[in-house]
Amino acid sequence: MKKIILVVAFFITSMINAQDSNFYGGLSYSGIKGSDRIPGIQLGIEYHLKESMTIGGGLAHRGGKFDSSDDSVDALKLDGFALETWMSYSFMKTSNASLWIGPSYSYIFKLDGDSGDGALAVGDTGNDYGILIGGTIFLDNESIKIGYYNGMTDENYNKFFVNYGFSF
Repeated sequence: MKKIILVVAFFITSMINAQDSNFYGGLSYSGIKGSDRIPGIQLGIEYHLKESMTIGGGLAHRGGKFDSSDDSVDALKLDGFALETWMSYSFMKTSNASLWIGPSYSYIFKLDGDSGDGALAVGDTGNDYGILIGGTIFLDNESIKIGYYNGMTDENYNKFFVNYGFSF
């Protein structure tokens, strides 16, 4: 776990010192296969490698809410966060907007279950990887991203997100 934190810290500090970087933050609605979506947050930093290539990383919400078939137990809510890295390729770009697609890899470091009886610690769930697709609207030194993430692991995490970013 310490190695993962050190690699992420190195990645983030390298990007902060680079030019053409953006901080971003926003809301997400995530779910797991067979669950209802629950709201969460995303925070991170991105770096533009080329005109059409961007890499980034940060903290993103993962989780979902499952209905219980047993009337004596309330719905189970699974809630966690992931350290994620991603890359995107803009396949259509103008001066005002772009459409992009790319891979994402995440390590989920906390996942708790909460039913009517209290918290149930599920623990580390391992890795998550998938595909991002979305669009960006550019506003001077700011941007708004709207996208969808589809996980490809057995848990099948997925989310819709809206992020606000600013250049420094």
